[in-house]
Amino acid sequence: MSTPEDPGSRAPSTDARAVRTRARLIEAYLEITATGHVPKVSTVIRAARVNRSSFYAHFDDMDDMTLRVLDDALDDLSRTQAELSARAQRPTGLTALAAGGAYLDALGANRSSLRSAITANRAQAQARIGDTIERNMLEFLAITPGWDSGSARSQLTASWVAHGWAGVVCAWIAGEIEIDRDSLLQELVALNPRVPAQD
Repeated sequence: MSTPEDPGSRAPSTDARAVRTRARLIEAYLEITATGHVPKVSTVIRAARVNRSSFYAHFDDMDDMTLRVLDDALDDLSRTQAELSARAQRPTGLTALAAGGAYLDALGANRSSLRSAITANRAQAQARIGDTIERNMLEFLAITPGWDSGSARSQLTASWVAHGWAGVVCAWIAGEIEIDRDSLLQELVALNPRVPAQD
C-alpha cells in the first residue's frame, strides 16, 4: 500500500500507448467515483477496457491510483498559488477577492478529481487537500503587504484562517455544502483577517 510520502514506485511512462492506457484508466476511475461508488481494480479495468496487468503497469493498487489522481490536482493548485503569489508581489498588487476567485477557479477545474479522491479514500484525501490548501493560504498570507508573518498573533491568525478555508473548501468539493462559487468566495473573503496590530 502506498503512503503519502511515497505515492507509488512507478513513474508515468512517456510512451504514447502507455499514456493513452493510463488516461483511459483515470477516466474510468473518475466516471466510477462520480457515481458515488468506491472504485475497485476490477471495475476500473472493466470500464477502461484494459487487462489487469495494464493497470498494475501504471499503479501499485487503488490507493496508489487515488493518490496519483489527487496529487495531479493538488500540483495544479500549488502552481496556481505560486502564480498568485507572483502577481501579489507586483506593484499593482492583488486583491483578496481576485486571489480567492482564482484559487476557487483552480479548485473548480480540478473538482471532479478531488471529489473522486474523497469518494475513494475520504480520510486521506481530505487530509491531503486540507494540508495543500492550508499551506497555499499560509504562503499567500506571508507575502500580503503589511502582514507581519513573524508575530505570534499573525501566525495563529494565519493558521486559523487557512485551516478554516481548507475545511470549508473540502466540504464544498465533496458537495456537502450547496453554495455557488461567487457566494462561497464572498463568504471566505469576508473571513480573511485584516492586517493585525503589532504584538
